[in-house]
Amino acid sequence: MRALVVALIILVSVILETTLFPFLKLSGVAPDIMTTFIVSFGLLGGNPIAPIVGLIGGLVYDIVMGSILGVYALQYMLIGFMIGTLADKFFVGDIIIPVFFTVLSIFLKEAIMLLYAFFMRLEVSAYSILIKVAIPKAIYTAILMPFIYKFMQWLYKYKFMTKRWYFRES
Repeated sequence: MRALVVALIILVSVILETTLFPFLKLSGVAPDIMTTFIVSFGLLGGNPIAPIVGLIGGLVYDIVMGSILGVYALQYMLIGFMIGTLADKFFVGDIIIPVFFTVLSIFLKEAIMLLYAFFMRLEVSAYSILIKVAIPKAIYTAILMPFIYKFMQWLYKYKFMTKRWYFRES
């Protein structure tokens, strides 16, 4: 059941990001809803669910957007792994921590894209990426994060989302 819910969340996230959010751009930047879900999975579920959601969500996003396969998958998987690893070290009762990690994740994602552009020998200014893309996207996404995080907290109240898989030896 958890796999079905995660797949549905990834599908809805990709559909929203590719169809609705391009029309809701502010300053030419749309929010990154996939990052909010991955941060939420990382803080609530930890590892290994967050990197897996990041990898699958990134691959779906790569396929839908027609970009080079693996660019978004690597970014989202790294974000999921880092947030999932840090989840046990923070008390996530308040909304400040998820918003902080969302903003941090947006900056990490844009830094990875800048690194990718560097290795592809594209002429991109780090200053313009920071001012024109990273900061507005981080603010816009941080505004949406409390709503998505509250939804994910509600979802994690159900047993099928928190059930751990254990393998026993025969």
